Amino acid sequence: MKGTVIIPRQGRDFEVAHRVEAGEHHIEVSAGSSFNELYWDFAASRFVAEPETYEELPEVLQRYGASWLLAFIPQLAAGSIDVSSEQLRELASTQGVILDVLTDVLANGASIETVAKWTKALVIHMKHPLTASTRAELRERFSELRYFQNAGDAHCPPDEGFIDDRAAAAISFPLRT
Repeated sequence: MKGTVIIPRQGRDFEVAHRVEAGEHHIEVSAGSSFNELYWDFAASRFVAEPETYEELPEVLQRYGASWLLAFIPQLAAGSIDVSSEQLRELASTQGVILDVLTDVLANGASIETVAKWTKALVIHMKHPLTASTRAELRERFSELRYFQNAGDAHCPPDEGFIDDRAAAAISFPLRT
């Protein structure tokens, strides 16, 4: 793989790497016992522009628990998020329900602001507030997560979100833009 591995093999026949080349995000995906079985190396913008070229990819990502990447690639293509390979690796290593929440909100048009490693958790900071209906739906569907709301302070704006304490991961939405 040419890029930084963000989802290592770890005994599985699946690996994902990321790199930035000429200012554009590229993803490499290898699935199967050899690189010849299923291998993609593509610019995120090409994936968005020519989805039919990657017809098998969504099923493969879903099979290996990486379907969140499908919702993430359009944001990489649009350049709407500045994320490093290291941040993607940390995000990919997140186990638990937070990635399900992320996949859900991205599929419904939400955008990521940044991914940050805080003292107690990896936090996915979203760009826009939750709507009341989305908040209610997420609280019902992901009741195993701890909901939080912070009033903010001199260093952090007010936000709300969900924490997966077992996975040390969270997703945060600003209370106002």
